[in-house]
Amino acid sequence: MSAVISEHQISKEISDPAYSKWVSKTFPALKGNVFLGSAGRGPMPIATVVAMEKLVKSWRMSITRDKTEDEITADFKKEASLLIGAQTNEVAFVPSTTFGINMFAGAVKWKKGDEIVICDVEYPANVFPWALAASQGGAKLVTVKSNNGIVDEKDIEKAITDKTRLVTMSHVQFGTGQKMQVDRVAEACEKHDAMLFLDSIQALGAVKFNVKKKNISGLCAGGYKWMLGPVGSGILYISKDMLTQMKPQCVSWTALDAEQRKEAWQKVVLGGYQAENHINLGKDIGVFEAANECMVQEKGLTESVKFLRSLGLGSIEGRIHALNDHLLEQLDSKGFEVVTPRSHSRRAGIIAFCGKKKFDSMDDEAQMLKELGNVKVAIRQGVFRTGVHFFNCKEDIDKAVSKLSKICHKRGLI
Repeated sequence: MSAVISEHQISKEISDPAYSKWVSKTFPALKGNVFLGSAGRGPMPIATVVAMEKLVKSWRMSITRDKTEDEITADFKKEASLLIGAQTNEVAFVPSTTFGINMFAGAVKWKKGDEIVICDVEYPANVFPWALAASQGGAKLVTVKSNNGIVDEKDIEKAITDKTRLVTMSHVQFGTGQKMQVDRVAEACEKHDAMLFLDSIQALGAVKFNVKKKNISGLCAGGYKWMLGPVGSGILYISKDMLTQMKPQCVSWTALDAEQRKEAWQKVVLGGYQAENHINLGKDIGVFEAANECMVQEKGLTESVKFLRSLGLGSIEGRIHALNDHLLEQLDSKGFEVVTPRSHSRRAGIIAFCGKKKFDSMDDEAQMLKELGNVKVAIRQGVFRTGVHFFNCKEDIDKAVSKLSKICHKRGLI
């Protein structure tokens, strides 16, 4: 018998008509698709779309700045901090994961001989900012090798020495879906007084996580995947202890401390020479925030995070695991080889799998996606990748696996 779905309730049944009806109303963008693509870009709930439209419409009617903009930022900080267990003065709105990682990497006071430990399966956004920082600051990248795409945390621990200044890794790997053992790596970092930075774009919104319990120095995540926010939005977290040790490489006048900021604005209004011999930066994460950031995206991400928190991250994570348990059973029955670790503790929303061989041609990848039509999955690192979220159901998985298996049988892949 179907459960009665309230406005904010996750169904414990992976096949539930009443729940699917609620999903259809909440996510109109899913209509006509078998969407298993949240690891690429998640759909925005209707409440987020309406909130963004309302804000744009209000600006069409008024061109004066009012307290609404400050309220939007305050609301974002509240929701983002509650999502990850941080303080409001430790979280900032950023337009992307790449941007946030660059801000963090560029602000570390690197010394010659410092080492940055990184895995060989990281997404480019979590590679090039560190490579640039290393080349400019005299640091060195130390690469931990994976085995068939899976990283052994023991190898990360072995790579950490007294020379290690920072370890950076994806919270959940984009290609294999491996959920990293953050506790273990954080403990190793603490022993050697090293920072731990997480690229959490494939985790936040799909897993329950608290930065304070894990001793994280910094974290960044774009908001348009599992958090179901708009493109051009994201969360940057920097621990309060780290903020005092960093030197931002780019600032806006809003990054100044309260007194100097007040003086700067007074000179804008009344006139005066702005360039001072010194800059007094603020003491919180405001030093990393842009002036006049995109309020529409910020409003959208705030609404989506608020929506996710109303459902409960623990309930979301539980439903994702139940759905992926069913997906794994179906993949096994069809003869696919699963790449993602099977334990709940070692995976989140992504499941990666393949047939007898991996894709090695962009043309093959494009043709496969064309044949799949309205079944939305991805191909990453040569294998299929699904991104199952709480709005999916058993029927989505069955339809996707059925179509995948037919195409792969036809191609001789399984």
